Amino acid sequence: MTDPAKTNASQILEGVRFRLQGMLDRATALREKLDGEAALLQSMERLAEQARQSNPPPAFEPQRQQEDGAFLASDGWQIALINEEGQ
Repeated sequence: MTDPAKTNASQILEGVRFRLQGMLDRATALREKLDGEAALLQSMERLAEQARQSNPPPAFEPQRQQEDGAFLASDGWQIALINEEGQ
């Protein structure tokens, strides 16, 4: 026969081991999530710093030419639209 105290202690230790393994699994998953978020955060900070250091792009103002009393905008998208409509 086995000693009931040893059996009880073995069951308790097995339960503790099971709970510790669960905690380890959750801690590993959390660590992986935090590592991924840290990499994203570093990339975003780097992009923000580059944006702060760069010169702002000039404000877009289409060049206009007066032709026959009307102004024609020389926007690229308008030219492309006109070309598509003419085909």
